[in-house]
Amino acid sequence: MSKLFSKSKSLNESINSKSRDAFIQIEGISKTFNGTNAVKNVNLNIHKGELFTILGGSGCGKSTLLKIIAGLEIPDQGSVVIDGIDMSNIPANERPINMMFQSYAVFPHMNVFQNIAYGLKKENIPKSVIEDKVAAMIKLVQLDNLDNRMPNELSGGQLQRVALGRALVKQPKVLLLDEPLAALDKKLREQTQFELMNLQSELNMTFIVVTHDQEEAMTLSSRIALMNKGEFIQIGSPSQIYETPTNRYTADFFGSINFFDGEIISQDQKTKKTIAKLQSCNSLIYGQSNQQFDTKDAVIIGVRPEKIAINVKKPLDNEVSVIEGKIEGLAYYGDRNLYRVRTEKHGIILASSQNFERSELIKKDWKDKIFLSWHQNANVFLKD
Repeated sequence: MSKLFSKSKSLNESINSKSRDAFIQIEGISKTFNGTNAVKNVNLNIHKGELFTILGGSGCGKSTLLKIIAGLEIPDQGSVVIDGIDMSNIPANERPINMMFQSYAVFPHMNVFQNIAYGLKKENIPKSVIEDKVAAMIKLVQLDNLDNRMPNELSGGQLQRVALGRALVKQPKVLLLDEPLAALDKKLREQTQFELMNLQSELNMTFIVVTHDQEEAMTLSSRIALMNKGEFIQIGSPSQIYETPTNRYTADFFGSINFFDGEIISQDQKTKKTIAKLQSCNSLIYGQSNQQFDTKDAVIIGVRPEKIAINVKKPLDNEVSVIEGKIEGLAYYGDRNLYRVRTEKHGIILASSQNFERSELIKKDWKDKIFLSWHQNANVFLKD
């Protein structure tokens, strides 16, 4: 390991350092293809040693932005600054960046060792140095004893590690990963997520990941930028984006959520305590919101299914919201159940619960009325 990378502060320690300047600065980047805005005036700061994810659906502009950072696309306007140096006039092959493509692009006629060594050989590095660096990288990405294997003799996970080793062996300041786990099956993808996190933390290298997979982004990232139609919708830590979305698009993109239309009754600007009235029944909803509202503003209240409890008897706690309904359907996921509850004034509400009993013991047919309840701190107040 010492031959390749020196020890440095942990990722968490680095991210929490307020005095540190941005390592990557993306300023006013725009890119248009045939009159369509692929990326629109994007601004972003990424810190050194951060595992940053750009997340979004197909066609949102995330891969275009990644290619602009890499120097594979030229922006119509804006700049990319890495470690204090403007990349505008620096070609892709001279940038302190390497990129791992979704297809892995492993050379089929080269074995594991040759694939990983390819970039080093292009730079006329002495053979002994190449051998040392590649041997260390093979160990780092856990491909021990597979040096002479050809790509057609490797599993999908092993091919991914070859591509990762080839991208890392040149010691770039920044590693760009375009849908790095998309080709792997679910179990291998979950395992590889943790391996990638551990590797990035050990190297303290800046990783920028592009993915469409919400779960992958939530697991991997120190921060996430959610992108749609060429713009960033929200940037924050996984918990910030999931628990306190700033808009309906973000709230709806991550997992399931129930929405209720309402009207603001009041908001204390000091404590941020917020009271809203549901349009459907005039019931009052309480909570806290960092967004600023005025009296009579339209508001959307979001509540995630896992925040909602299902009760046979009506809860008497004044700190919870309660809605009566009947279970209309149940989806069994093994580790949890997702209930569809029909309510008189709010339509279908989703509620989920963890399975703590064996499946045959789970009550699936609730003919009597039930009561949905959730604490006021589960309410998310959204402007759009």
